[in-house]
Amino acid sequence: MINTAFLTGTLFLRNSLTWLGGRIFADYATDLGSGDTVTGEPGEVRDKPGSGLGYGVGVRVRSPFGPVQVDFGLNDQGDSQVHLGVGERF
Repeated sequence: MINTAFLTGTLFLRNSLTWLGGRIFADYATDLGSGDTVTGEPGEVRDKPGSGLGYGVGVRVRSPFGPVQVDFGLNDQGDSQVHLGVGERF
């Protein structure tokens, strides 16, 4: 019997003024210890732990081209990433 499971959660807080907004966020995920039962062990191959935490801040500006957002995030392994987005997500 193959036993695979996972759990994810997100906490998101944002506040907007007329044309400028900000946000803070945190994400957590775990494979509940089932990572070794997945064929090919993709978590180990990709050097990803069985659980992880990410958090960050973002800014959103309303522009003539639509909303422009920039997010900066960190994870519990010390990696960071900047994400730039234009427009709304569907």
